[in-house]
Amino acid sequence: MRKRLFIGAIAAVVIGVAAYALSPPKEGSVEWHKRQYLALRYPKVPLKERIEVLWAGVRGRILFKCSIGDGSEPRALLTHVRALEQLGYLRRRVVILTNASPGEAMASLITGAHDAMPDGHIWHVEPAGMDSVLLLYPRKDNKIWEGLIREADVSVTR
Repeated sequence: MRKRLFIGAIAAVVIGVAAYALSPPKEGSVEWHKRQYLALRYPKVPLKERIEVLWAGVRGRILFKCSIGDGSEPRALLTHVRALEQLGYLRRRVVILTNASPGEAMASLITGAHDAMPDGHIWHVEPAGMDSVLLLYPRKDNKIWEGLIREADVSVTR
């Protein structure tokens, strides 16, 4: 009798965990906006196209495929970034430059971010004026961005 109760309890826990893990996040939540952003930023390439590119590489040819969308992707990305900022997931930070131009600092920050973080991270760098750069990044990545800012040789404010 105890054995059956124990097996039933384990089955209930497994079903509950599976239902929670497989259920989609609530629309408008941080997790939902993160998934939407990442799906737009890193679209899945169909298997057929991946095989074509791989086969062209094996044959020693360069095959470049590019699909041009309707232009709504950047607006949708920006919508999700702004929502993540309003929900408190992303931190907005303006960095005042002292030793580098905005172009040099942005190049250094973008290169460093690509090297330091995998594709699944959400971040944004853009010029914010003649002597400043705007950064948007998850609060949990603050330490990484502090190092990147130091490497770009800038003085941080705000």
